[in-house]
Amino acid sequence: QQQQQQQEAQRDRQAQKERQAQKDRQHAETQQANTEAAVEAAADGEFAVGALVKYWSASHKLWIDAKVLKVNRGEGGAAVSSYDLNCKSQAEAKNVCHGTTPINAPGPKEEDAA
Repeated sequence: QQQQQQQEAQRDRQAQKERQAQKDRQHAETQQANTEAAVEAAADGEFAVGALVKYWSASHKLWIDAKVLKVNRGEGGAAVSSYDLNCKSQAEAKNVCHGTTPINAPGPKEEDAA
């Protein structure tokens, strides 16, 4: 019986290691996707769908984590007018920045954020 318990404990540890390895792989894939999106955004001057960004919350007076769900373009379809984020739809582009921005970084200038 003791041997059986040891075998079960070993199987549990192995299963836990496999679950952690899967989580680590998923985390690495997410980071890679976000890095690629950020590079693409920097090259294009905009954020791609799926990019992890920060959104300036005027009510909280800080940057909050967000994910781009949709890019909204102005007339003619050239310039980005706003983003649909997981926390705010129609977020003005000037209130969205790179996801690496510290949450306590200064927000957009008042005249820009209005």
